[in-house]
Amino acid sequence: MLLSFGSRRLYRAILPLTWVLSPLKLLDLLLVHRPMASAAASGFVIEVRKAA
Repeated sequence: MLLSFGSRRLYRAILPLTWVLSPLKLLDLLLVHRPMASAAASGFVIEVRKAA
């Protein structure tokens, strides 16, 4: 529902795409030790800490 902005029609259009594209995340596990793995990643994680 996050990317559908509350639209049920848009949600129904996006949902099948998530199922189709989710296997791409498995490539991260297969390519983790390759030199150019960061260029082919399907997602990135950024951890940020607020200064006290």
